[in-house]
Amino acid sequence: MLFSRGVMVVSQLLLFATTVLTLAVHEPAIGAQVLDKGMKSGWPPFLLANWRRLKIKGVELLQELPLMLKANKRMLFISCFFALLHWLFGGLEFYLILKFLGLKVSVIQALVVDLGVVLFKAAAAFIPGQLGVEEYGNKIMLLAIGIQGEEIWVTASILRRARQLFWIAFAIGIYLLMFKKQAATDER
Repeated sequence: MLFSRGVMVVSQLLLFATTVLTLAVHEPAIGAQVLDKGMKSGWPPFLLANWRRLKIKGVELLQELPLMLKANKRMLFISCFFALLHWLFGGLEFYLILKFLGLKVSVIQALVVDLGVVLFKAAAAFIPGQLGVEEYGNKIMLLAIGIQGEEIWVTASILRRARQLFWIAFAIGIYLLMFKKQAATDER
């Protein structure tokens, strides 16, 4: 479980750093704005406050990494590939939402927004469902890439929450169908 979370966190942070650097090189004004908004957003103090715990977990992970690589190198690389795919599709979702709203945005910008929102959600993991945190992250990250207007981040937040609710309802429906089928089989 620790390695699964570690792969997701490391892949997300590496991809975030890569996209911010790419954005800073190709569009310096937006790159500087992303860094400025990120520093003013509230998650850097959270990281500093929890630095000791993060460091301990990181050291534990690094100590076990050579054993994991030796035993499961192929599976670890496949895991990293799918983790990166996960983050890329999340950015693509944001890209499509912003395009459908009629905004001119690049895939890199959408990826920065999505990955930045994930950082906000991770920093506030103790809040059930990250209620309000994802929306705040959407607002800050959209402002960071130069997209202003409350209707934009509110609409993007509603669409993303609707997607989450759809998949929750879908999973519950599948579970109930399987449970009903299992109950009918057990009665025979």
